[in-house]
Amino acid sequence: MPWGAKGVEWLLKLNEFKPNTEIIITVEKQHKHREVKTTIIDSNEYAVTAEPVVIQDRVVNFHEDTDYMISVNTERKVYLYKQAKVKIIKLKSARFKHNCVLNISTDEDVKAINRRDFYRVFLGIEGTIARLKNNNFFQATIKDVSANGLGVICSNTLRLDIGSEIVVDFTDKMTGEKFKLTATIVRCVKNDPETFLYGCQFPEEDSDVEKFVALQQRLHIL
Repeated sequence: MPWGAKGVEWLLKLNEFKPNTEIIITVEKQHKHREVKTTIIDSNEYAVTAEPVVIQDRVVNFHEDTDYMISVNTERKVYLYKQAKVKIIKLKSARFKHNCVLNISTDEDVKAINRRDFYRVFLGIEGTIARLKNNNFFQATIKDVSANGLGVICSNTLRLDIGSEIVVDFTDKMTGEKFKLTATIVRCVKNDPETFLYGCQFPEEDSDVEKFVALQQRLHIL
């Protein structure tokens, strides 16, 4: 990770990342967001060359006049390029299985965003909550979510004890993805005269939830 002489982190261009670095392209289609991954092959002064995105043995097409969001994740930081152009370059070389590569360019010079600065993401979407191994579901609002837990608001007519295991269901409006998450209640506070706010912790980090949170983090800072 490049740092200046006095410990100030430098701005970083996309073409400064090394070959084999994984990058994420966020695609918006019919008001839904989807992430696809690719890997940097090489770079020059103006752009990076990356592997084509292939789904079910078909190369994903990108529109040259569209701005795409590109993100590069490191262990604790994310570099986010909000206005990048993605173009498919056809090749005759047998070196590449699908005879094409991606040309990704952006003029942006960005600084790393520390994940801890926006670790918990506000959702405010409707869902359900139920005790584990119990089919009695109650309406709830999913207040926020992180990679290791979430906040749930529900009526004070439902009383859940600290340590209770619960199941929370919700569908993300942006991606259409459905989640059914098991968690343990670790705190309970009065939200208003009619509702409680429950702090819930996942038994272990879930890779699908982690990806979902990472996407939400990127979308919330646009």
